[in-house]
Amino acid sequence: MCIPAALLMILLPPSREWTKTRAQTKFSPGAYGSSRKLHAPRRRVDRPVRPRVFASSRYFRPVRAPMPVPREKSPSAADVVLSGSLERLLGQSIFVRLADDRLVDARLPHTADLSAEAIAAHYSLADQVRIACRPIRTVYDEELALHQHLELKKLQRLGPASPEELARVAARLSRQAGANLLHSPAPAPPADAPAAAEALLEHVRQVNLDFAARLPNFVADEIGKRYTTSLASMDWRYVDTIESEIAFRGGRASREHIRLNGKPWNRPFLDLPGAAGLWGVFFGTQLRPLFSPDCPTRIEFEGRREADGRSLLAFRFSSPPAACFRAFFHGDGPRYRPARTGRFLVDDPGGHMIRYEEEAIGFPEDFGLDRHTVVESWDYVKIGDAAHLLPVRVEIVSRTADGSWARDTVEYRNHRRFEASSDVVFPSD
Repeated sequence: MCIPAALLMILLPPSREWTKTRAQTKFSPGAYGSSRKLHAPRRRVDRPVRPRVFASSRYFRPVRAPMPVPREKSPSAADVVLSGSLERLLGQSIFVRLADDRLVDARLPHTADLSAEAIAAHYSLADQVRIACRPIRTVYDEELALHQHLELKKLQRLGPASPEELARVAARLSRQAGANLLHSPAPAPPADAPAAAEALLEHVRQVNLDFAARLPNFVADEIGKRYTTSLASMDWRYVDTIESEIAFRGGRASREHIRLNGKPWNRPFLDLPGAAGLWGVFFGTQLRPLFSPDCPTRIEFEGRREADGRSLLAFRFSSPPAACFRAFFHGDGPRYRPARTGRFLVDDPGGHMIRYEEEAIGFPEDFGLDRHTVVESWDYVKIGDAAHLLPVRVEIVSRTADGSWARDTVEYRNHRRFEASSDVVFPSD
């Protein structure tokens, strides 16, 4: 008995032959049960073969698989994963302080679970967190005066802050202006009465202005090491070591016998290569902008501190842009005087500065720099029979507009008396 081909297809159960994709069959959909000629085989398309069933229709229809249950995605290899202390939350940005004191910021996505309101409801100031961020095209936030390169993708709470860490973060935020959606406890007021604190400040002001007027002359060995890192790294990469003999006279400095990685460098210091940045000379340059009554620097007494068995007095300060502090320059561009915030520690009861911490922020979009911090330490160093208050260590950390970081650690050793017969040449103003 001869059975028509169209009827045979209906009677026979579906076989492996008929579970192929339509692109692989020798029949066009219109050929089933019609008198039209068979079409030539279609060009094969490489795509996954899905199970199909034969139904009363003239076409094969795919069986739809159930939708997979969404799973929480782990950070991909391209994500930036960092851990630190949650410091600031704004309407569109989050800030985390890393263990090396870098402040990392990221934009918030347009999702309900990572909105500023949701984060503020479940997280507290100084919580220890882990963030996963995706790199984005650089955006300059005019309100923050920052170039942003990351967008938050995941936020995980690792644990609460210790009382010491919470107090440290709250004290740091008290020196900075701006809103914060994270509840910040007010720093503990100093034990001294306001009148006593004002008297302390006036004493400190006079002592340091007198010191600035007669800075000691000396020579020291300067050893600086440069490091760089990126937004995606928790580690610093060593770049090089720069050594020199630095001489101070009348508050002015000059370098001699410069060596780069142990080899002589016979050109000026500012001609040294590398994108890791070069440091200036900070000894005494901040005293007049900080304490002069002619400068708009605001100073507040924080309280008494103990460090290395020494009694110290802590003060926080802030200065507006275009004030008395030294200007920045980046490359061949124009100079700019950004706002400064920070704190300084003086010995008690002497009142001389022992430690100085400064952060410069608010750079213009095209300046090339986003943040710049300086931490300088001074100590009493014996030269001959007398002890002099001299710089012993400086650390400078900066972030450029492209998101890279540079860090310079500078030590001053072997302090000695400046000899009048020295052949050091000081540049003219």
